[in-house]
Amino acid sequence: GKVLSYSYPQDSSYVGQSESWLWNPPNSQITEVPVANGTNIFCSGHALQPGGKLVSFGGTDPDSPQPTFWGQAEVNRFNSTSQVWSLRTTMSQARWYPTVRTLGDGRLLISSGIDGNGDGNDEQEIYDPSNSTMSQLPSSANRYTTLYPWQYLLPNGRVISLSNGAN
Repeated sequence: GKVLSYSYPQDSSYVGQSESWLWNPPNSQITEVPVANGTNIFCSGHALQPGGKLVSFGGTDPDSPQPTFWGQAEVNRFNSTSQVWSLRTTMSQARWYPTVRTLGDGRLLISSGIDGNGDGNDEQEIYDPSNSTMSQLPSSANRYTTLYPWQYLLPNGRVISLSNGAN
């Protein structure tokens, strides 16, 4: 198999977007795979889907006032067969350092992160990879946890979230 990696832009020619590379270990070949629409997926949440598709949620807004960081709302997918990134949709809230958990039915729960204003994001969203749509959970499900909370899918279909946050 091949190894996908991406980073914060290190080269000035990548202004505002992540550098992304695919490494083929048997022949040591490294191929650049540009991220869709110049998105900066560094500090995004991600989940591996069947068929070798990696879905990335949010990332670093290139206009963040340094030294703080703001999130962005893009949802991108890497197709390992075509070796191409594509923009799928956007979330209702920008997210920097969110957690993504695959649910029992294949949909993805997106939680936490820093929004587009530098504030903690307490909204929970669901991504359906079958049609690339987003939906928000009711406000009664809103909980802010620290960045990248650990989440586990329980046998009964519920999700437990562990963090050092107050909620």
